[in-house]
Amino acid sequence: MKKLTIIGLSVVVVVACILLLWQHAKTSRDRNISQKLAGAWSWEFANIRVTTDFATDGSLTSQEQDVFNYSKSTNTYQTAGTWYIKGGKVIETITSDSNKKARVPRTSSGQIVSIDVHEYVVAFGTNKLVLKRVTP
Repeated sequence: MKKLTIIGLSVVVVVACILLLWQHAKTSRDRNISQKLAGAWSWEFANIRVTTDFATDGSLTSQEQDVFNYSKSTNTYQTAGTWYIKGGKVIETITSDSNKKARVPRTSSGQIVSIDVHEYVVAFGTNKLVLKRVTP
């Protein structure tokens, strides 16, 4: 009986160590992604260009420009909020938006597919968004 207790406790200790190491690896991965994401990123589609600056303190600012060729006009919107990485996902909460029709606050999250010094790919459901780093 004493031998069975020692084996059982050993298994519990090993499982606990594995879980702690796994959690530490996830936290380190999120921290690494956060460091890579900090900075300005941009994407364009059709006549829309969006530039987002992810600050190291967890705040973000974004500017969207919509260009209308037929009327030769441009709408520009400014947003601000916060961001963080959890479990390989980027979670953004927009707390202010210059577009009066936009709902605030609003939160969105996307799975980070890949990130390096030049390109950041994030998936929102089945849609992938490719952003390029803005160089100063």
